[in-house]
Amino acid sequence: MNLVDPTGSDNELEQRRLQSREGVVKRVQWKLGQLVLPRRYMVGTLGRRVRIARSTRIAGGACVRLDDDVNIAGMGWILVPGWEQRLRAPGYAIHIGAGTSVGESCTVSAVSHVHIGSRVLFGPRVWVTDHNHVYSNTDRPILSQGWTTGGFVDIEDNCWIGTGAVIIGAKGLRIGRGSVVGANSVVTTDVPPHSVVVGNPARVVKEYDPTTNTWGTGDSGRRLPRSPQ
Repeated sequence: MNLVDPTGSDNELEQRRLQSREGVVKRVQWKLGQLVLPRRYMVGTLGRRVRIARSTRIAGGACVRLDDDVNIAGMGWILVPGWEQRLRAPGYAIHIGAGTSVGESCTVSAVSHVHIGSRVLFGPRVWVTDHNHVYSNTDRPILSQGWTTGGFVDIEDNCWIGTGAVIIGAKGLRIGRGSVVGANSVVTTDVPPHSVVVGNPARVVKEYDPTTNTWGTGDSGRRLPRSPQ
């Protein structure tokens, strides 16, 4: 006789119930917030002294967390495509850490997860995304095929992202602490901590040497390592 242990299925059901309940709570918070806050402050968790320019658009703000002293300049776009489905997943799709400054006309778009650390500086017109558009079906418009999933972007603390840089984490990428991404660079793979990258595709041109306390060009121009799949 086969004995079936129902524990596993019961745990799965309970987990689904908790996730569903969390989604309902977030939706209620979102609706209540609409009654008392300007639209640009419609985010899931909002820290103290956060400043968001009136001309910046936020779509899917229930999936966004902004920590203390975040500053977002004008003409930007904070976007979570399919945000109502994303509410069912744990955590926030977009999390911007304390003291980070985002320049004018920047876009941050996340289907799964984009984390920007503390005291990060964005120049104008930076684009950060964790996904691409799907284009596999040639019989359908690309616009209607949705987005890739499974990517992520993690920009660690104290980084400087230069004007016009494009960061695409469709396969997942991490920009290490204290690094600099040069203007108009295109980053699709990991950036080592305390390094400077430039170009398309981005390459390492400087790295900090803690033994000499200097920035050197020893391995200038080497390709960035591939992110783990």
